[in-house]
Amino acid sequence: MTRRRTSIRAKLILGFLVVLAIFILPPTARAQTCGSPGVTTQVTNFSVSPSTIIAWSGVATGTITLNCTEPSNTTFALSSNPAGSLLFRADPSNPCGGICIPAGSSTGTFQVYSGQVAQSTTYQATSDGIIQAPVTVNPLIATLSISPSTLVGSSNQTALASVTLNGPMLQADYVTVACPYPGCYPFAESNQYIQIPTGATTCTAPHQPAQASDCITITAGQVPQSTSQTFFSYY
Repeated sequence: MTRRRTSIRAKLILGFLVVLAIFILPPTARAQTCGSPGVTTQVTNFSVSPSTIIAWSGVATGTITLNCTEPSNTTFALSSNPAGSLLFRADPSNPCGGICIPAGSSTGTFQVYSGQVAQSTTYQATSDGIIQAPVTVNPLIATLSISPSTLVGSSNQTALASVTLNGPMLQADYVTVACPYPGCYPFAESNQYIQIPTGATTCTAPHQPAQASDCITITAGQVPQSTSQTFFSYY
């Protein structure tokens, strides 16, 4: 009987401690709803990962966290410094379907990307015009290779000019292959522009009929003596 009373007493004491723990928690430790009386909505975290991306190729994920939970899907404003240097879009994994914080949550995600830059540059992603997260953007580089590098003029020989990017194309776009001399004499290109498909890093082998994503074919006209020309590519 004594052992049973002791067990009951222990359970009562434990129950009291649990109830006591629930009721004496400080307000900051309890879930707060944004917009409730006495609750001032504040951003507690604003970050972008990874913090370095390749222009028009890499996509980073941004995260914003509040000190309270939103009662409904709530959009939030984003900007960049300098203005327009960074671009934002909805994160497909975000259940609210936009640049927003889902109902019942204190955290929202979004995606960050950038247009082309001339050199590695660090910008600032900004929320509410105050809280910032740095994002470094490296240029999208198109490397050109031509094979073979020597042709016989006025022959049926051709060279293939291929372009390779340092990152997958975020959305299909064109890379230019050119030379400093007008007309690239004595050479001729099948095309001056190559469309790199979405998600790809290089052009495709030539098709019949030709396609926009085909690598460029180069031919050579007749020359009185050995002549060279320099080709380059850029995005």
